[in-house]
Amino acid sequence: MGLGLKIVQIAYGVDDIEVGAAEFQERFGIGPFKFAHHNPVTSPVHAGDPATFDHSSAFAQWGELMIELIHVHSASPESLANKVRTDRPGIHHVSSFAPDFDAEIERQVSYGHDKILEGRGRSGSRFVFLDATKSLGHIIELYEPTEKLYSFYALIKERDGKTD
Repeated sequence: MGLGLKIVQIAYGVDDIEVGAAEFQERFGIGPFKFAHHNPVTSPVHAGDPATFDHSSAFAQWGELMIELIHVHSASPESLANKVRTDRPGIHHVSSFAPDFDAEIERQVSYGHDKILEGRGRSGSRFVFLDATKSLGHIIELYEPTEKLYSFYALIKERDGKTD
């Protein structure tokens, strides 16, 4: 994904995060999952215009990688919905922290990875989805690293192997 970028998360699209989490736990021993229903995105933007993006996620640790199960409830405009839909099996996106966030976005765009969605997540950090489906088969998510985001990742890693 680039010089100095490390994949920190793999996200799989699922129809239902509760069912998906139970299946991942049974099949792969991954869990416990932390659920975020209707996970808020602040100021979502698609193609330079305001957008909507309503999704739920479940997070767990798998070795050094965070696993996210994502279900997109709704997204608009339609051009965004078509890019982020979760009704196909497989990897939805992979995520990396980008210390030089804006420069990394520019670099990825120069490779032909168009911006799909920009906004701020629950932690307040900026994120962007980039369309790498033609070259990689999935979306790239870049995070602007913040202490809150690092704390969230540490929380999920700390839960690894524990039962709720």
